[in-house]
Amino acid sequence: MYRVRNVEFEGFIGMAVLKQMLEDKPYSPFPQFLITSCPDNVVHYLMDGRIIVLLEGSPEAAVAPASFFEMFTSPEDFYNRVEYDIVRDPLSKPDS
Repeated sequence: MYRVRNVEFEGFIGMAVLKQMLEDKPYSPFPQFLITSCPDNVVHYLMDGRIIVLLEGSPEAAVAPASFFEMFTSPEDFYNRVEYDIVRDPLSKPDS
């Protein structure tokens, strides 16, 4: 919250600009934020306990914290049966 309130920039054209201003290490190869425009993904991350940042007028949401492995998931992964998920993505754990 502290970081978001202290951003002094009035020319936001999208979530990517805000994301760049909030990042700790902009040159890190590992993501700190995940940007999504799918409402079902946002709900999933909220239920997972993540922080969601919304920008008025933008269809995207930033999710924090993000992990490297989340860059390789798709929205369909949340709707597949567990058997197919294990075959496709052996690193993910099925929810119990």
